[in-house]
Amino acid sequence: MQRLAVLGFVLGLVPACGAPSAPRGTAPALTLEPAAPLDQSPSVVRVHVHGVDVDPSALALFQGTIDAYYSGKVASDVVPDALAARRVPSLSWRDPADADSGDLVLAPSVELAAGATYGVAALGRGVLGSFVVAPAGARPVPFAARLWPPVGATAGGGRTVFCGALDSPMIRESVVFDPVDASAVAEPGVGVAGDVAERCLHFDAQAPTGPAFAVPPPIVHGTSIDPAPVAFADSVGTITPASCDATEQSLAPGCVRALDDRAIIRSAAAPLLWTVLAGAAVVPVQAGGRFVVTGLAPSSHVVLHGTVMDLSGRETPFSAAVDTASAMPHVVINEVLANPVGPEPAQEWVELTNDGEAPVDVGEWTLDDGHGTTALPAATLAPGAFALVVTDAFDATESRDVVPARGTPLLRVPSLGKSGLSNDGETLTLRSSDGTVRSVFPAIAAPAPGVSIARRSPFALDDDPDAFGPHGGEGASPGWANELAAP
Repeated sequence: MQRLAVLGFVLGLVPACGAPSAPRGTAPALTLEPAAPLDQSPSVVRVHVHGVDVDPSALALFQGTIDAYYSGKVASDVVPDALAARRVPSLSWRDPADADSGDLVLAPSVELAAGATYGVAALGRGVLGSFVVAPAGARPVPFAARLWPPVGATAGGGRTVFCGALDSPMIRESVVFDPVDASAVAEPGVGVAGDVAERCLHFDAQAPTGPAFAVPPPIVHGTSIDPAPVAFADSVGTITPASCDATEQSLAPGCVRALDDRAIIRSAAAPLLWTVLAGAAVVPVQAGGRFVVTGLAPSSHVVLHGTVMDLSGRETPFSAAVDTASAMPHVVINEVLANPVGPEPAQEWVELTNDGEAPVDVGEWTLDDGHGTTALPAATLAPGAFALVVTDAFDATESRDVVPARGTPLLRVPSLGKSGLSNDGETLTLRSSDGTVRSVFPAIAAPAPGVSIARRSPFALDDDPDAFGPHGGEGASPGWANELAAP
């Protein structure tokens, strides 16, 4: 039996198609699927390796150039730590398209970096070749990330869900999942009802019997598909509904608590994919997790409906009427720059945003870092507005850091906390004038100078650890929406 390698483990067999074979007896050669020149590779790709007689498990992919020193090590079946740190997780298998060719397929399990060089090697043999991913924008292909099942979770059925900026409205298409040669059908939307078809698609595959890994095709209907392997299993168990408290009401296997323009949904004690048609929210939730549905009308009778999907791909429809409250303050701590490139503590700041539907005067509100309390000056934040809490010494033109967006209000105070913000991270608490806790920002150590810690979205729950992380892009966004760095 041939072997499938993923992250160094031997797993199974795979068919492949889409790239031509080289004549037998030739030197090692690489071709790409989808077809492209070796210096213009797609970011989601399969590499077909021709003219190499090695076991598939020997194939390895590394980011960057493999120089002569490392090539010699790899030829001796040695991967030094510095090279191992550049290894890209991937699966590999023997291409059955031509049983006599011995051609191999190497499938990276992650989207590759635009403009980066990658080297293909065979442990015990040496470097086989290299390719370069096209620069950002050179091959503008949309990418659909996998939402279900979560990466690393085991699926008991053949349903997988992907969402992103689709190239065009999806149409029904027959495809194959490798390495198990599982026939699948790609269709628009999250499930059988086709909900959220404008940005999501799903696959229904004939799941293999017993544990197995499989990957979708690299591109479907003009959209690159997240290449992370799907772990299939025979069964994933049953779902026990959550027990709702006095402030909640039942919603499918979970519970819902209505606020004003939003509701908090608490999931059952099992991973579930929620599709809530109010706001077209598609949210993967871990066991017992919570999430927020926004866009509801305050002081209204609202019907929440949609579907819940478990790891077996079973869909359960739900519908429940809730009564929302009148509009309330929703000012949150949205972003914190504790480690500026410019002078500290003068160039430190805390960004607030009003995520509600009513204007809020933050005068006499307080910001507490556990060592000192800062009283905020009078200022009214309109719905959707941002403001920066800064010290009197803050220079809005300091160009070593990202400067605030034009027109962003600066709420100047004598100091932030007792003596500035800690680079080691500290919990920040925002309280309204009556002492009510309105927002809590977690203690997360500051990244590199000039990089803030940011909230993924203003309505993200304070106690959701996945809602906060280092800012991406330019490193900070004082006065406009956040962009978290890729995990």
